[in-house]
Amino acid sequence: MSISGEREVLLALVDALRDPDSLVRSNAAYALANLDFFRDMLVIDPYDGMKASPIIHPESHPLREIGELAAPALVDALQDDYMFLRINALHALEIFSPYAVDAVGVLIEVLSDEIGDVRKHAATVLGMLGPGAGESVPALIGLLNDEIDEVRSTALAALGRIGPAANQSEPLLLQALQDEITDVRKCAAMALAKIDPDRERVVPELIKAMQSDAEPEVRHCAVIAMQRIGIESDPVLQAVVGLLDDDDLWIRSSAMDVLRKQDLDDELRSRIVPALIKELGRPDNRLRHEALMLLAKIGPQAASAVPAIMEFLTGDEREIRFWSVFALGKIGPPASGAIHELVELMNYDEDAEVRKAAQSALHQIFYPPKKPH
Repeated sequence: MSISGEREVLLALVDALRDPDSLVRSNAAYALANLDFFRDMLVIDPYDGMKASPIIHPESHPLREIGELAAPALVDALQDDYMFLRINALHALEIFSPYAVDAVGVLIEVLSDEIGDVRKHAATVLGMLGPGAGESVPALIGLLNDEIDEVRSTALAALGRIGPAANQSEPLLLQALQDEITDVRKCAAMALAKIDPDRERVVPELIKAMQSDAEPEVRHCAVIAMQRIGIESDPVLQAVVGLLDDDDLWIRSSAMDVLRKQDLDDELRSRIVPALIKELGRPDNRLRHEALMLLAKIGPQAASAVPAIMEFLTGDEREIRFWSVFALGKIGPPASGAIHELVELMNYDEDAEVRKAAQSALHQIFYPPKKPH
């Protein structure tokens, strides 16, 4: 449905939000919340599950007129006795949150609603308001002990979205890393990364989560959180290197992504190579690609990986051939055992980029760059 083509229908739904009958108001809110045009505007963060507030251009966006008219009526509906009206109004306010910036006080009151779904969706809207909902932090902290796990996880995500203004919640976020519910621990890890935490207190706890949480999703979120906080200490890097042997491919992928962005000392480079050789032997081409990129970064110290890399010089996957060649070039003279294969690729590979990369790799093997004095 196009908003421009259905403007009259939308305005009729907005008018229905003021109907004397609670059921009519509830149905109107439900209809607004579930129109595909609006729902498609919401993007969900894959790590904390929180929806992102729609980006509204003040003068030109077609949502502006409907939002400005609907938001006040939806906020008023939050104090109605009819439970489904409150829930549907909150669903609609997720879409119209840019026009609910003055409703923080009402939303704070709704956080104490007797219905768990109402508390959860009120926390969602506050999170979507971001730093502008700073005054809701104490009330959101109060939800971290809620009996319903979805309420706890949503409150954690909202605190993270509010950011540094929610810094006072840090002790309870650390406590939530031990919650029995996986989604709660995930949201706690992500929230800690966003509230400008005390590194001395938070980093050791995130390292523990990275290394020992029973759920891969939590370990993965801890890696992402640690990356956002900043990989600035040797203990963190050592922990990330250990994740290269994790059973979960997404965690190994995240670990390689982190390590590619760091300055690695010789000891770490030596530790990484065996795990990357092992990754080359696994069946996932995407992770094989990432392992080759990291071996290229390691350079000559990845000499022991040359035989494993050479196995992919004649494979069907163009990207794997290219990055195998590239990595051998970066390894330099220790990759001299691959000269014959590289000459063949330079002359005969079907892909021009692979041929060019093979020529460059041969040059780097024969004429390695001189080390700076």
